[in-house]
Amino acid sequence: RDGWQVLSSAEGSSRQQRLRSYVAYLQNSRQLPAQCANILATSAPATAGIQEPLSPSTPMNRYRSNINTPSSATNSPPAPLWVFVYHCLRVGDLSTVTAELSACMTRGHCEGGAAALTVLQTILQLQVPASTSRQSSRGGATLPEHEARALVDAMQQCRAQFERGAHSDESTCDPYRQLVFNLLGLANKEDLASNAIPGFSLEDFLWSHLWFIQHVRLLQPNLGSGAFNTPLVANERVLFELILEYGGADYFDEDRSNPFRYAMVLCCCQRFGDAVAHLWQSNKILPAVHLTTVALHYGLVLPHVPLDMNPSHPMIMGGRFVNGSSFATNQDPTPASVLQYFGSTPLLMAYPSVVTDYLVSLDSNWLSHAQGIEPELKETLKMKSQSVVSGVLECFLVSLSREQLVEVVGEPVDAAKTGAPSQVIRMATRTSGARLDDYLSSVQIELLLARSAYHLLTQRQEAEAAIYLYLLAGRYAEVVEELCTQLAAVLIPQVHPATKQRLQTHEAVRAHWREFSETFIDRYLHASEGNSTVMHALTQSGHRALADTLLVLTSLFSFVDAVYAGEGGAVQALKILDRLQLLPVNEQQAVAYASYSALLRPVMDDLLLMTMETTTRAYQTVQMERSRASSTTSGAGQFSGLRTDRDIQLEGLKQRASALVSFANKIKTRLNRADTVGLLTRMEASIV
Repeated sequence: RDGWQVLSSAEGSSRQQRLRSYVAYLQNSRQLPAQCANILATSAPATAGIQEPLSPSTPMNRYRSNINTPSSATNSPPAPLWVFVYHCLRVGDLSTVTAELSACMTRGHCEGGAAALTVLQTILQLQVPASTSRQSSRGGATLPEHEARALVDAMQQCRAQFERGAHSDESTCDPYRQLVFNLLGLANKEDLASNAIPGFSLEDFLWSHLWFIQHVRLLQPNLGSGAFNTPLVANERVLFELILEYGGADYFDEDRSNPFRYAMVLCCCQRFGDAVAHLWQSNKILPAVHLTTVALHYGLVLPHVPLDMNPSHPMIMGGRFVNGSSFATNQDPTPASVLQYFGSTPLLMAYPSVVTDYLVSLDSNWLSHAQGIEPELKETLKMKSQSVVSGVLECFLVSLSREQLVEVVGEPVDAAKTGAPSQVIRMATRTSGARLDDYLSSVQIELLLARSAYHLLTQRQEAEAAIYLYLLAGRYAEVVEELCTQLAAVLIPQVHPATKQRLQTHEAVRAHWREFSETFIDRYLHASEGNSTVMHALTQSGHRALADTLLVLTSLFSFVDAVYAGEGGAVQALKILDRLQLLPVNEQQAVAYASYSALLRPVMDDLLLMTMETTTRAYQTVQMERSRASSTTSGAGQFSGLRTDRDIQLEGLKQRASALVSFANKIKTRLNRADTVGLLTRMEASIV
């Protein structure tokens, strides 16, 4: 912060002037080691060095070794050359470095300056195409042969300067000069951890290692395989393993007071998944979530891969993965689980649109960044990623209330609520402009809603909520099919085994689904005088029979209630059944009615037995009425040999009973109970 204030207050607006002011600030603020104190009086400033005078007490002159003192040197010495060079490299200002070294070479002697200048100019030349090339992560551009030879010679000289300094007296060695020649010559990566630069920070340590990684890739194609040896294992994974050898988080954040320090180390090693895991397990939830979304956006992690296995970059894919977090966990969190947990917190659930913004970031852009992955593997990873994204969004949708669903996916249009037994009943067209419409197409949203509805049915058994999502998705066949399933489950009343009384709890559920279905039929299947959008969609998709089955099931409630009404309801029950044309009344219909909807199968056994029982009761009732009428007629002396209406009724009931047995035999394999046919046969035999 103080250094930035110095930069902001420096006179002049050029980058070079501000950088020099910052170096001057560093000279005054750093604590310098005592063993370098005797160098101070022997060093000379760079001829093009910093012009701002420093405090006479600042012990920085010792770092200006190997620079000739010009005759016009002032009493207040400028900043040393190699300090300035290092900090220019540190901030990526290679152009200023080359300008400063060129000035030193023209105005005085600077040992090793020519070699350093050649390497820097070559790097500047290679960086332009490398920054735009798709292959920049695997290597730089290729130089002409004579330029490549000059580069090798210059780097050899830089290495020689580094080796000479390594074997010199520590009290006379400039650590900044030593580090600069180590970097330019790619000489000794292991020496970076033990250099003597004053106040060498964690950022300096990481930057110097990343310099090796970047410039080995950049320069390798021009160095040749045998003429010049470079570190063969200079990549982020090796740096990461080196960090672990130091102790990982135990070394960089020993007292666990600042988990961001080690997270920064992991990011520099391109271990973005480990960085998220470290922050997450250190209870830095918001930073972990936001780093996750950024890493997903730039394709740095995969949504379904455990964090300590990310990133799956082509350079390290298939290699040895190591856990960068010192907080080992058996749960192996993934980016998907991190965002899913974050979105399920009570605070975030109050803002479903915000949760949607976070969760859709799982639709990672990694495919646009991935290189070198085989097409088969890429397709596999793509399918896994899409499956995870879909699964997370499904779990999110099924957890929302009706009001929250309106905000995320919209609501059915023309939501008339008057007289509806449940708020589920709505018009089926979904409104647009909800939050998910900002990210997904209508087709994708409808598919997601359908999958969420299926999840509610199969995993949570929440039929009513599932029907609402099916309506939003425009899946009318699934809506009608589920209504039929629910009606079939409650059609036959449940009775107490001892008292034979119908159970009130079941009656409430039965009444709800009956009213629910009748309202749906009135609003959707019989809407607008037959011009029903839902009925038209069912017909177009070949599911018109589903609507017919729903109509039959709702009418069967009246049949069942009439059966349970007692003696007076038998004839009325049979009239209702005849209007439905579901069960036969003669042998011809027994063949025609054998192909019925599979949705009626759960209730067919009970319907057959109830119909046969009702037929038997009706037969007995008509038979008793005929007997009374016959005795009255005989007492009056009237002729009784004529066939009466009651005789015709009895004959029809006998035919119905026989047709029921024939029908049951034809569908025997589709009945649920093995004794249904036998029971029907015995009841038929009682009709004499």
